[in-house]
Amino acid sequence: MSVVVRKKHPKPPRKKHRPMAETSLEAYVRYWGARPSQRRRILEMLIENGPMTCEEIEHATGLRHQTASARLSELSDPEKRLVRRNGQTRQTTTGASAFVWKVVKF
Repeated sequence: MSVVVRKKHPKPPRKKHRPMAETSLEAYVRYWGARPSQRRRILEMLIENGPMTCEEIEHATGLRHQTASARLSELSDPEKRLVRRNGQTRQTTTGASAFVWKVVKF
């Protein structure tokens, strides 16, 4: 039985940390700064129109499904608890059932 000895490969040299580029900083601020306004838009839609599904919110606000769904999850977080499901469902345009969301407190 022979033993195979493997040579260790040298680690590549570490790159020096570069400061964040202005465009990256602007993108970071734009991304993280957008969330509060998206949550506010969803809250305003629910206050103005009453209970709505995520799909109805998407169409009313122009947000993509992933964005609207994520902001609803944040708004329904137990610490915030600004919105919640009202116990009803409605059919979406594809025929699937969707939860209906309502404002709990404002």
